[in-house]
Amino acid sequence: MTLLAGIVDPDAAHARQFMAGTHRLAPTLPWLTHTDTRLGRLSLSLDSAPQSPYSTCQSTTGRAVFILGDILGQPGTDSATWLEAQSLDLGPEALGRQNGYYVAGMVDEQGAVYLAADQLGLMPLYYWTENDRFCFSSSPNAFLSHPRFSPKPDLMGIAGTLLTMSATGNRTTWQDVRRLPPGHLLRWRAQEGVRITDVNSLKVHDRYFGWPLDRCQNLIQNTFNESVNRLAKLGDTSLLLSGGLDSRLVAGCLRWHLHYKAPIVTLGESADYEMQCARRVAKSLGWPLYPVAVDQDAYRDWAPVQARLEGMQTSFVEFMWWQALEKTHALKPRIMTGLLGDAIMGATQITFGLDENTQEYAFDSYFARANRYGFTAADTSRLLKAPGLGEAVVEELRADWNAYEGLPFQKCWQFDLQHRQRLHVGPAAWRLSFGAWPTLPFTDCKFVEVMAGMAVPVMGGRRAQYGMLKLKFPKLAVLPLDRSGSDTTPVVPSLSWALKRQLSRPFEAFLQSKHIERRQYVRHFNVNGTGWQAVRKLSENSRPAVRNLFDHAMLKATLPPEGPLATSDPIIDGARYKTLMGLMLQFGATIAGENT
Repeated sequence: MTLLAGIVDPDAAHARQFMAGTHRLAPTLPWLTHTDTRLGRLSLSLDSAPQSPYSTCQSTTGRAVFILGDILGQPGTDSATWLEAQSLDLGPEALGRQNGYYVAGMVDEQGAVYLAADQLGLMPLYYWTENDRFCFSSSPNAFLSHPRFSPKPDLMGIAGTLLTMSATGNRTTWQDVRRLPPGHLLRWRAQEGVRITDVNSLKVHDRYFGWPLDRCQNLIQNTFNESVNRLAKLGDTSLLLSGGLDSRLVAGCLRWHLHYKAPIVTLGESADYEMQCARRVAKSLGWPLYPVAVDQDAYRDWAPVQARLEGMQTSFVEFMWWQALEKTHALKPRIMTGLLGDAIMGATQITFGLDENTQEYAFDSYFARANRYGFTAADTSRLLKAPGLGEAVVEELRADWNAYEGLPFQKCWQFDLQHRQRLHVGPAAWRLSFGAWPTLPFTDCKFVEVMAGMAVPVMGGRRAQYGMLKLKFPKLAVLPLDRSGSDTTPVVPSLSWALKRQLSRPFEAFLQSKHIERRQYVRHFNVNGTGWQAVRKLSENSRPAVRNLFDHAMLKATLPPEGPLATSDPIIDGARYKTLMGLMLQFGATIAGENT
């Protein structure tokens, strides 16, 4: 999450204090660069990796534009100058109608400020305003450093986090600090305040309903390949490879377009299932593999960094991406990922919303599944000492679901992308940006538009993904596939694989007898593991700071100061405990002290 901040404030001392406080939020990484820019009345601050795509321009008329990230399809390399010309022709809405992973802003000749981000809202952008001052940042905690900001907890925002692992309704944990909705344009003018307009939100359609399966498959494959090609042209890139299906499809397409061997980054240990699958893919491609071990001893260091940067607006369940930054920074200026592939192309998350009895997609089914990672509405209300609050947030989410257009399964697809995917999976891209700039081919607007018009028989059950791997990358289809466990059956199993599998069974049994966990993600997500126990101990220092926020007796019963935590599922059940730890860190004295 490259740290961006901007401010318009008639009090120059207050502006300087805000910018300095935002800068202190940045992680301590030796290669980060700090850039200050003045665009008329607007002051900008950026803490980023040296080669992050960032450009600004200012015309003689006083109009100024800035861009952090990639604008795809624009000629040349000066994105800000090009976008400034677009805004003259098409109006400020041009800022929000671009394809790419980016945030853009403009100050017009009358001093109005406009802000927009990518269509899916993956790039974080928070804002706060008071009379004739306006601040924005990629961190919701940046505003704590402004002398005029009053840090009052937003109980609705906190309730959303307790229910679903991440904030809801574009709220944050602070009153008056909001997040820009996906596909929307913000306009601020002194004395007029903020106006939010939908200019590019995701829209579903039925354009491809009734098409033959092979015709749909060809369209999906060609559009995805074009997406990878567009991103490959941006500059030298490495590849984040998990050994699973999403990143394998990215790898296959990327191999077609590169004239060099892209370095591959995989997280885990040598014996992990994920690593073994990724190693076979790297060997088939002929590209070098750079493993990155996830050190649980580092959790204690990275947990407070993530808490202060992301402010519990996103899920607080893992810290593995931070540990990859040094390696990704050393390899290439960009890193291509398969993030959100299973949700956008594979439609795996729409099963959350499928009622097993009626076989219909419904909000209650989806929320029941998502709520397993959090607290019930009743427990949320009790924790926050606010009767009915949790239930009110659930009803607000239901209204969001109902407001989406399309068939029930399309409502489910959109709701998942703009809630769980945006705030649970998407933040990985922000974190990676401190090492190398992330590119996300599955989120390309043109590809998303295609998938938005596909029916369940085409996209459901990862059918389009499996089909593409078998048709376009047969050499990768026969390799072991990471399926989140010991089952690494290839999409197209061969006789040689079956034989090797049979011969390896005694070794697998030996490792199991020694209780050696070969699933990297299970070790990482285990709330009772050494890493999370260190975070838990650290969060205990903040328990006094949340005494007035939470029901003290219930908090103590739910998250006792010591002893193992009950988890029938190490990932699902552990999430709610981690959320409480994160909230304790968020409201602890350390954050307040670092921003005063």
